[in-house]
Amino acid sequence: MRIIAVGASAVSALGPSLDRTFAALVAGRSSVAGGTPTPGFAPAPAAALAVQAARALAARLPAVPPRRRALCLGMSAVPSADPDGADLQGETADALLAALDIRGEVRFARTSCAASATAVAQAMDLLASGAADLVIAGGADGASG
Repeated sequence: MRIIAVGASAVSALGPSLDRTFAALVAGRSSVAGGTPTPGFAPAPAAALAVQAARALAARLPAVPPRRRALCLGMSAVPSADPDGADLQGETADALLAALDIRGEVRFARTSCAASATAVAQAMDLLASGAADLVIAGGADGASG
């Protein structure tokens, strides 16, 4: 079995796209100045940022039936009324499922700073097992939204 990453996306205080975020990192820019976000960056709910990043990938995704698409979502710090962070993580998952017409399996990772990497590992498991043909995997720092 061969697993292929067809794209990557990012939305951060350094830029609204992966290219701009990467360029800012290479230039040595910080996303915070004196404890405040970079001017012009408006923090948004994690769900909105996740959907923005995922939509940037949507045009590059192969045609796969919605039931063969899956989502693996990791969030490191999830402030919410629920001690497990289910409110924010569930809201983010619901937004992604609707935006990308995903009707297959959904997995969550809450492994602190390793949450995004855990979500990618879960995605590889789903693909390797044949449970899904396409998996959107990634994460967010819930404390930023």
